Amino acid sequence: MQSLNWDDLRVFLIASKSTSLSAAAKHLGINHTTISRRINSLEQQLKGTLFDRSKRQWNLTRLGEQVCDEAEPIFQRIARIERLAYAESKQLQGRLRITAPEACISALLLPIIQQFEKLHPGIDIEVIATTASLDLASSEADIAFRVTNSPAIDLVGCDLGHLGVAVYGTSENIKQLQQLNRNEDGRQINCVSWSDQPPREWIQRYIGGRAKIINTNSMTSMADMCRNGLGLAQLFCLVGDAHPEMERLPESHYLSSNNLWVLTHVDVRTSARVRVFRDFAIEHLRLRQEDMVGLQ
Repeated sequence: MQSLNWDDLRVFLIASKSTSLSAAAKHLGINHTTISRRINSLEQQLKGTLFDRSKRQWNLTRLGEQVCDEAEPIFQRIARIERLAYAESKQLQGRLRITAPEACISALLLPIIQQFEKLHPGIDIEVIATTASLDLASSEADIAFRVTNSPAIDLVGCDLGHLGVAVYGTSENIKQLQQLNRNEDGRQINCVSWSDQPPREWIQRYIGGRAKIINTNSMTSMADMCRNGLGLAQLFCLVGDAHPEMERLPESHYLSSNNLWVLTHVDVRTSARVRVFRDFAIEHLRLRQEDMVGLQ
C-alpha cells in the first residue's frame, strides 16, 4: 500500500466531524469539490470506501469509523506539538486569531483591538465572530471570549464578571407596550427573538400571547431591528445602551447567569502574542465593569 497523504487524511477527519461538506469546506477555507477530490484520493490509497454516498447525507462506513478512531489521536498529538512550538514564540509578530460573540466584538473588543494594533503592528489580527465554541486545542482560535460558567478543562483564563441584560425598544415601542398593558386591548406587539428557539421568558412575562415574533440568528441584526422600531428585543446592556435610539423597558434589567471569560488553551498561554493581547484586553475591560453590568 502506498504511503497515505496526510493532507487527504486531515480533510477526511474534518469532513467526518462536520454536519455537511459545505460546513467542512467553510472550516477549511476550500470548496466542497476539493474536499470530495481529497476524500476520493484517500479512498483510492486505502482501497476502500470511507463514506456511504447512497443517501443525501454522507455517512461513515465501518472503515471510515475505524480510520477516524485511529487518526484522531495522531492529529491531536500533532496539534499539541504545534501549540507547544507556538507557545515558545517570543516574537510579537504573526497571526493572532480572536473569537467572540459578535455582540461582544462590536460593543467591547473593537476599541481594544484598534489600540492594540497601533501598539503592535507586527501582529496580524483575525477576528472570528461566532457564538460557537471553536476548538482552541486544534488552533481554530488563539483567544476566546465566551459567555459561560464552565470553561473547558484544558482552557485557562480570566473571569471578567457578569453581563447586564434588559429589554430594549424605541421610545414609541416602549410607550405602545405600556399603553396596551393599561388598556388591555387585543393589539399585538412586535418582538425580535432568536431563530429556532421557543419564545423567551421575557416575552411571556411582559407581553404574553399578544407577541408577534420576528426571528433572527444575529444579535447585531436584533439590535438593528430594535433601534429601527421593528420591535422590542432583549439585549446585552453593552449593545442596547450604545444606541441612543433605544431605551430600556423599566424594571427589565438583570444580570446574566453566565459570566464573560477570556480564555486560551493551556499550552499556548505563554505565547508572547497571546499573553500580551490577553493582558491588554483584561486591563481595558476591567475599566468597563459598570458598562458591562449595565449600571445607569
